[in-house]
Amino acid sequence: LFIVNNWGPDAIDLEAVSADSNPLSITGVNNPRTFTVEEIRAMPQTEFTAFQNCATNGEGGALMENIPMKGVLLSDVIEACGGLAGGTNTFALAGADGWATAYIIDFMVQNNAMIALEYFGHPLTADQGYPATLVIPGMPGAPWVKHIVALSGLEQPAEALVNSYALRADGFTSHK
Repeated sequence: LFIVNNWGPDAIDLEAVSADSNPLSITGVNNPRTFTVEEIRAMPQTEFTAFQNCATNGEGGALMENIPMKGVLLSDVIEACGGLAGGTNTFALAGADGWATAYIIDFMVQNNAMIALEYFGHPLTADQGYPATLVIPGMPGAPWVKHIVALSGLEQPAEALVNSYALRADGFTSHK
């Protein structure tokens, strides 16, 4: 049993943010493009188990699990877009539910970040971020962007390269 955090039915329309029609747009690459869910499913798939620990867990907390997952490595998505455009070193990530974060691309690639399509051998549920969730192994669940719809490439000065997560468009922040 693992707790699932979402904004709740009063905050988002879970059916709308989980629609197959939500594309994934990628900029900051040599060939910016938008992928359909079907195109992501058709890409080479990778499987591994990632440990997820809730960011609110605290010492000795039980909110953690090992998740067998399947999807497309972020490095393969970048390659499918012709590589990173000169100077791009950060992706601003956005979910259809309004969740947003920014992460250093090298960090994500080195940690096998994935556009996950399945957990435990089954397609993601709406609560898990169907149709696709950006997973960053080694990070708590908060930066795992459910219902991922955008990876927007940014060029950040070296002193500004700090991974942050759980930023919502309405200003809610749990870590920065």
